Amino acid sequence: MKFRYSEEERRNFWFETRKRGRKRFVWRCGILQWGLWMFLVLSIWSLFLGPRTHALSIAEYITLIIVNLIVCSTGGLLFGLILWSYLQKKYDNQ
Repeated sequence: MKFRYSEEERRNFWFETRKRGRKRFVWRCGILQWGLWMFLVLSIWSLFLGPRTHALSIAEYITLIIVNLIVCSTGGLLFGLILWSYLQKKYDNQ
């Protein structure tokens, strides 16, 4: 059973990913994968496990969800851009 990819396999995967473009990479890897998971975790934590001083109204729940969505989407965008830049420097300069 193989758990790790070789450096050559990772490099080939990067070249295939790069052909598809930065926009698609940032959208899929940053916003959908990283941002969506962080949104779910942050929303569950803040809605159900976070500290409470009072019961939240519907408007407060909606505001919390919208803020989480904006923060996590922005974080995912930045994560995707930083990861793209890192992978580009790592594999394109070899």
